[in-house]
Amino acid sequence: MHKLAFQLVSSSTAMWATALRQKYRMLTTCPLSIARRNCSPLWHALVNTWDSFRNNIFWLVGDGHDVHLWNDTWVPNLGPLRSWLTHASSGIDHMHFADLLQADGNWNTSRLSALLDPTAIPHVLGVPPPSLDDSRDMVAWKCTPTGIFTVSSAYENLLSESWDSCDSKWTGIWSLPVAQRVRMFLWLVLRQRLLTNAERARRGMSSDPSCSCCGFFNETILHILRDCPPMRSFWQSLIPQSDHDYFFGAPLEHWIFSNIRTSRVFGRGTPPWSCFFPSFLWQVWKRRNDFVFNGECLPLPDVYRIGLVWASHFAATVPDVVMDSHAATDFIQWVAPPHDWVN
Repeated sequence: MHKLAFQLVSSSTAMWATALRQKYRMLTTCPLSIARRNCSPLWHALVNTWDSFRNNIFWLVGDGHDVHLWNDTWVPNLGPLRSWLTHASSGIDHMHFADLLQADGNWNTSRLSALLDPTAIPHVLGVPPPSLDDSRDMVAWKCTPTGIFTVSSAYENLLSESWDSCDSKWTGIWSLPVAQRVRMFLWLVLRQRLLTNAERARRGMSSDPSCSCCGFFNETILHILRDCPPMRSFWQSLIPQSDHDYFFGAPLEHWIFSNIRTSRVFGRGTPPWSCFFPSFLWQVWKRRNDFVFNGECLPLPDVYRIGLVWASHFAATVPDVVMDSHAATDFIQWVAPPHDWVN
């Protein structure tokens, strides 16, 4: 009796899934986005959890017909291969598995070396290449030993991903002597919620994830704030040469926290680096948006000056922040640096 009831429920669920897929024209197994206009509350709820769902599936490659070469996770320990590409190419999105194989069906190591970061190539070579003689590609669920999706495992995964507001690291953000909007900005940065072009493309809001400034193929938060060539050049003029390796090599979260926790003083009569750094990042983000949406691009030295004034003003309101005693009357001024201070 129980077995019959389970079969009836499973059959009913499969029918609902088929009906929804046909209604919303979901033609592939696991597309990047399932967002639709004028969708039902049920489908809207699926849209809100789709990214989390995709992050927890893994493709077992068979004939390579259903797996997206760059956007799906099919290589163990790497995630989507798109994040391991070494350069942008107009033909990347039109490539298939066959383009990475030799005539004998084995991986083309020369082609892989031309496209991917060298550290990723051994992982790819560890995956058997697809073959037309193999069975169809299969999707596995990462959160269960069997690879079969269950609601309970999905719920537990969502709970594990939830934000812990009591985490001590957030105390440092909310207590910074900067404007409240700057604190909120840092929170969005660390939660990876800024609508960069890469994020907009991931959400299906745009088809172009590239940087509007330099054309780099993937405009991430770290690219905007640090790695875009104009920004990188500017940071190099501010950061001592001895700190370049860590400053430009640290991942996003470490980069942010190491800079807001330092006791370094930016210069005589100015606030500590921990005050200036977040205020400057906020102005850099505003500059980027002004360029993207209004076509205007404030010179970085001007952005620097604005960030310095903001930091000085708010640092002066916090008694625990050490400022130069003769700098109080200079908070709303800017003293020009040497003529050759930056290229």
